Amino acid sequence: MTGLRRLRSLGVRGTWYVLELSVVAAGVELGIRRLPLERVAALCGVPLDQGVPVAPPARFAELDLTPQQAGRVDVMQRLLRRRPFNGTCLRRALIGGWILRRRRPVLVLGVKKQDGQVAAHAWIQVDGVRIDPEPGTAFHALRRPWEEP
Repeated sequence: MTGLRRLRSLGVRGTWYVLELSVVAAGVELGIRRLPLERVAALCGVPLDQGVPVAPPARFAELDLTPQQAGRVDVMQRLLRRRPFNGTCLRRALIGGWILRRRRPVLVLGVKKQDGQVAAHAWIQVDGVRIDPEPGTAFHALRRPWEEP
């Protein structure tokens, strides 16, 4: 199925979601490259973690999403798997947070040491639930140096 046929098969609402999220994804990409992460997160409506307790991992499907939110999340996940978009965890977290911004998500950055290398990861927390596309990974949330653990 060609891209245009696939877009038509989504209907008017799905096509609108694709266009809307394409613009958001382009804005996130530009912001990540040009602005401090804290500013990009704030523009997406996903403030950086302010010491919230890290919740057990879950997926978007485990949240009680409205049909619109579920549709947008589905389109986001499909869209970020395609070129020219970059579907890294940070981009998924920022755009997913933008979709759920009315639910006051929080962006959390984490790290872990694996085979002598430091790996970084990003996810959002919504309503006390850690929304992580890679829930099997054990990352420790970064805290600002002046915050107590």
